[in-house]
Amino acid sequence: ARQNQQPRVCKNKHSTKEHAAQGKMAPITIPEDKQEEWQKLQEQHAQQRKLFQNTAAQMAVLEREKARNGLTNAELDKLPAETIMYKQVGKMFVQTPGDKVKSEISEETKSFDTRMGELGTKRAAYEAAIKETEGQLQAIVDKAIAAGGSE
Repeated sequence: ARQNQQPRVCKNKHSTKEHAAQGKMAPITIPEDKQEEWQKLQEQHAQQRKLFQNTAAQMAVLEREKARNGLTNAELDKLPAETIMYKQVGKMFVQTPGDKVKSEISEETKSFDTRMGELGTKRAAYEAAIKETEGQLQAIVDKAIAAGGSE
């Protein structure tokens, strides 16, 4: 019965779409046949946002580690070649040649770059999925508004 009704008009004779344009959204009632889909899409959207945020956090950690490695390499380059260096292994420190320390840091930085590329791809995929889900949710809302589902 509600689907055949026109959008409701407020006391000021504005339609729901005019309220939306003014930033005064009226509550929307999702049709019963779309409520299950709405719920699933909302859960999917929340999960996608969580994955996106986790990926962004991992990328931020890698960026900090990469910056730290860059600073460490810069400091190591300032040291004379004959400087004795120690590398931490568990709770102990082992004397290690400076070239080996520098190469390990460079390799670690390269692995960070590779991992950042992988995470960037994942983040872009999550962002696209989020936009798609938001579009599907918006389509349901638009249909509800068109069907007069606002109160």
